[in-house]
Amino acid sequence: MTNLIIEPTSMAHWHKLVSEAQFKCNQNLNEDTESYLVYLLMRYLKRSDFINNIMSTKYLEGLQAMGHVRDSRLQDVGDQCLLFAGLFPQIAEKRSLNVSFFVDLGRSAYHEIAAYGVQIGDLLYQQLYQSFVVMIDILHHIRELNGSVSLSAFDSYDLSQNVASEKSQQKLDDFNNNGIVCIPGVSTKQ
Repeated sequence: MTNLIIEPTSMAHWHKLVSEAQFKCNQNLNEDTESYLVYLLMRYLKRSDFINNIMSTKYLEGLQAMGHVRDSRLQDVGDQCLLFAGLFPQIAEKRSLNVSFFVDLGRSAYHEIAAYGVQIGDLLYQQLYQSFVVMIDILHHIRELNGSVSLSAFDSYDLSQNVASEKSQQKLDDFNNNGIVCIPGVSTKQ
């Protein structure tokens, strides 16, 4: 376990964790997407009320709303699904869902804003849609940097097969290579 070094501000702390995780998983977000992820972590992890939200209901409510309210609700869905899939994958199991459910729903929410949002020309939500899986891989690395297990074998299989997560494929390969689990038909990189 690496030593946890507290930065002078929470923004500096989250930025350092995101930067370290990007380096560890050999992924680089563009500046806008990286900044968005840092602010998202700062904004949501100060509150715990979002854990109890039912995302599919929130998504449908967002789609039915109009204008800025629609975009705001869909943004919340995308953000919370990103946190569930990346930092709190155990929530999927508690709700009898696959983690890929949160990935698909979150990506759809960002895509809806990008395609039909009020602010025409804003590419941020398109970038978030396109980088969603990379961001969850980065969040899984953050979990590991803090000493938590990032994914179970089942979640690794789900994300590697359904959303092409590189981190999940590596984790699945580790499980298979260490004899922890052997999933027939899943090739491991040697």
